[in-house]
Amino acid sequence: MASLSNLAKFPNFILALPLLLASCQSISSTRPGGVTSTNSSSYTAVLPCLGLKLTVGNLGSDGRVPITLTAKNICNQSAMVYFGNQPAFDIIIYQGDSEIWNFNNGRPPTNILQVSNLMAGEEVNFVASWDLKNNNGSYVATGSYRIKGVLTATGLQSDIDSLKRRETPWQNLLISP
Repeated sequence: MASLSNLAKFPNFILALPLLLASCQSISSTRPGGVTSTNSSSYTAVLPCLGLKLTVGNLGSDGRVPITLTAKNICNQSAMVYFGNQPAFDIIIYQGDSEIWNFNNGRPPTNILQVSNLMAGEEVNFVASWDLKNNNGSYVATGSYRIKGVLTATGLQSDIDSLKRRETPWQNLLISP
């Protein structure tokens, strides 16, 4: 084991050691280290009886960020909800005006209609995870992003002919080193 008197003989090495360790750390992993989101605790009404909420979790040890889009019957009565085009949801992330990632990138859509009778207060969760890579497969840079959830085609029995995308409001997403 080296004593302090022996280390004093190498002052330049001691000064350079923290820089060397820091540069080795950034070379070993280009994946960002943290994710912070402005999760909303309330539902956004997208239909008379349907509300949406997007929840972004913390970066897991597997290097993925869990994301949940929740659709909830916000009425006091049951509602027949039609989910079309599978997968029935998408998660979209932008940096500035550019889309950098979406959950459905590369997934072929299928025209399958799923009908659910949601009781008052009942929820349906659509779960995705993001590996902090863009649509091209490269890790994203640290910085500010925006994220939203989308039901790709949904409607109530009363407006089955007007199926369209239903979206959550944008949420801020901060990717940190």
